[in-house]
Amino acid sequence: MALDVNKIANEIMQHINNVRVDVEPSPKQASIFKVPEDLRSGSEDAYTPSLISIGPIHHDKEKLKPMEGEKSKYLKYFLQRRSSEGQVQHYLEIYLAMIYLKEDEIRSYYSDTFPMDKAEFVRMILFDAIFITELFLRKQKGHEFHDDPLFTRTRIKKTIERDLLLIENQIPYFVLDDLYHLIPWNTSEGHSSFMELSRNYFKRYDPFPHKSITDINKGNMLKQGWEKPNHFTDLIRHLFVPQDLCRDDDLAPIIKTATRLRKAGITFESVSERCLLDIRFEKNAVTNCLSWFLCCSRCLRARMQIPKLVVDGSTESIIRNLMAFEQCYYPNHHYVCNYVALIAYLIHNEQDVNVLVEDEVIEHEMGSDEKLASLITTLCKNIVINSSCYASLSKKMDEYYHNPFNNNCAALRLVYFRNLWRSIGTVVGIVVFIIFGFVAFYKNMKDLLKH
Repeated sequence: MALDVNKIANEIMQHINNVRVDVEPSPKQASIFKVPEDLRSGSEDAYTPSLISIGPIHHDKEKLKPMEGEKSKYLKYFLQRRSSEGQVQHYLEIYLAMIYLKEDEIRSYYSDTFPMDKAEFVRMILFDAIFITELFLRKQKGHEFHDDPLFTRTRIKKTIERDLLLIENQIPYFVLDDLYHLIPWNTSEGHSSFMELSRNYFKRYDPFPHKSITDINKGNMLKQGWEKPNHFTDLIRHLFVPQDLCRDDDLAPIIKTATRLRKAGITFESVSERCLLDIRFEKNAVTNCLSWFLCCSRCLRARMQIPKLVVDGSTESIIRNLMAFEQCYYPNHHYVCNYVALIAYLIHNEQDVNVLVEDEVIEHEMGSDEKLASLITTLCKNIVINSSCYASLSKKMDEYYHNPFNNNCAALRLVYFRNLWRSIGTVVGIVVFIIFGFVAFYKNMKDLLKH
């Protein structure tokens, strides 16, 4: 049977002519993605908003529609509070015009295209942007909104915060910043920048909550450009990554678990005012020379310094979204993925979690150490990592672990200096042994002299 090439070609042309392409997304610019199916599999809820939709990906989802009413209330309050009487519609038109003029740029931030006409798209962005802005302003002046259920109900408050960090639930950050600059502030009224509002809202993820943007930049605490993120998911990633963290072309060697590292003499130290990913391994120079005599001193041991990781009901979702974002947007800088892989090396079971909890490196609300261990071991499923920012650190720890001298020192400490009373008993025993040895030596020498 002959193949009707002309007919098939016509059908294909008809099909592609019906494909809607509003704006071709730029591969270099697109930074808001649908999570790949292999990552989403088995963890659907971690990537899906529970209460509020932001942006086009989850727009008009039935279970999220109740919050559309809250967006309308926030818009009305925002316009009435920020615009003088008779100018409400004037400023509303200004906000709409700004979004309309930048519609193509906004759409280009999404890796997918959406069958929404200009009016619907601009309206959606306006409602979402003003909701977020008003939400952040209310957080800054929380005492003035004690009757707002979005703040007074803890579950709702935490769920909205979590939803605003999902990679599929974003609008470009520049839209929020540009809209914020159009607000008609009173000349006598001081106001924060939108970045300061953002840091205040996501304060619990900020390692330097009491430092200004200027101080952070002067101190080179975060990587350059952190104050101009693509969106909130990108902002949190920037806040987690220290300025001096660099990609290593090598993969990190697999380090031992927390339990085995402790037995080898490595302690874990919780540190504050550092980015979450700022993990260091330090060996005291004195320890190398005098560890046989000073092994009971905690401050002189080799130690792994780790900023405290607080795990609550939203942590899994935040971490998974940061990892998915890196997989799609930062193919050569998987810093968060490297961090999770390192923590997964440390934790294989509940005993490892217990070690890190004892040393206050981890604080969790999972109900049991076993549940946390199970969570950590599944986070890296289907994650592709081609380099590590912890390769050098892991090599140093691996060398330390396999050094027989360090292992002997650790064994000595565990047997004779495990706690205060055992240490005192050991010291007393050594002193008594020395005294009796000296007395015996003195008697022997005295007897020899007599003869």
